[in-house]
Formats: sequence, C-alpha cells, structure tokens
Amino acid sequence: MKTNLNQQMEKIDVLVFLKQSEFLLQYKTKIGQKLPAQLSEKLLEFQQFIIKKQKQFEYELCEIGNIDETPVYFDMVGNLTIENYGVKSVQVQTTENEKNWFTCVLIVLVIFKGKQIPKNLPSEIILMMHPKGWMDEFGMKT
Repeated sequence: MKTNLNQQMEKIDVLVFLKQSEFLLQYKTKIGQKLPAQLSEKLLEFQQFIIKKQKQFEYELCEIGNIDETPVYFDMVGNLTIENYGVKSVQVQTTENEKNWFTCVLIVLVIFKGKQIPKNLPSEIILMMHPKGWMDEFGMKT
C-alpha cells in the first residue's frame, strides 16, 4: 500500500519528467452552466405549479417523488492531456462516440443501519438493511 508521501513523490517525479521533456499538462476549458438570474422566482413558480397539480388531481404528498435522470456518455473524453510546450491547440483522438449517451435514472435507496426493518414505512420506499448503514458490494447486487 502506498503512503501519502510516496504518492506525492511520484507526482513530483511525473512533473519533473514533463518539464525535462518539455511537455505540459493541458486542461480542457469550458464554462459551466450558470444559474438563471431569477432563480428564486422560478423555484417559487415551480412549487406553486406542483401544489396546484396536487390539488387538481388529488395526489397524496407521499405519491409525489423525485427522480433524477443523468446522461452517461459512451466516450467520456478527459479534461487533461499532455502536450509539448508552446502548442496553441491540442487535438484529442476519440472513438467518435462522445455525443452518444444513455440515460441513467437515479433513485432514492434508503439504507438503514441494523438488521430489522423499521416499522410503519411506506411500501413505496426502496430500502435495504446493512449492519453499519453503508452501501457496499452486497448493496450493489441487490
């Protein structure tokens, strides 16, 4: 097992090699998504919309859930590459699948510590028990 000091020394060795070889670490630059200027108003509007629909269709609060869909790309091009000093543009070779993706649906999984399932929980909750309340290999298989 490597110690922190060994890992730091390896990083220093890599940086020294890069400098001696006239290579440079290049980071991909991209501006992230910005929050809308009227974020508070938009959140309030959304909350009012949900409450209106709840009343309109007579949903119970326990019947309203949250789900998150996340795109996962087949070819996730890294943000870092090694290139010679002075190069203005870096070409990155890919499998040409960087725009192809699938949707991963994230759900809420409740992990309770212990062996006995707590009483009076809604049946819709996806739950598992773990002696320490952790997600581990066993939890990923169930």
